[in-house]
Amino acid sequence: MATTAHYRLRLTALLGLMAGAAGSLAFMLHAGRRNNSKLLMFIMAIWVLSPFMVLFAASLVSKYWQPATRKLLAGGMIILSLGSLAVYIVDAMRQPKPQAAFVFVVFPPISWVLIAIACIAIKLRR
Repeated sequence: MATTAHYRLRLTALLGLMAGAAGSLAFMLHAGRRNNSKLLMFIMAIWVLSPFMVLFAASLVSKYWQPATRKLLAGGMIILSLGSLAVYIVDAMRQPKPQAAFVFVVFPPISWVLIAIACIAIKLRR
């Protein structure tokens, strides 16, 4: 039973992570649609997707972790996905402004800090 519940939670988290990454990328491309620099858009795409890539990589090695830690990872994946989509949706609903990239530059490092805090909290909990 616990294996089935863990599998469902992990699947939900991975699907949410993919949806969050795809949505974040779509909003970033929409915000930068007037930018002619393909290189800049490529770099921005990597930047926006970086928190998602790290959590995906963590999910690949999480099979060796404690069940409680895996649950926290799955929760973090879902929270990051929902949070990023919420931030980018609110940004997309506002009037276009010259600093269209601001939210896409600022949100990934905020995500990194939150991921780091969660990792430290997990480490201290042991």
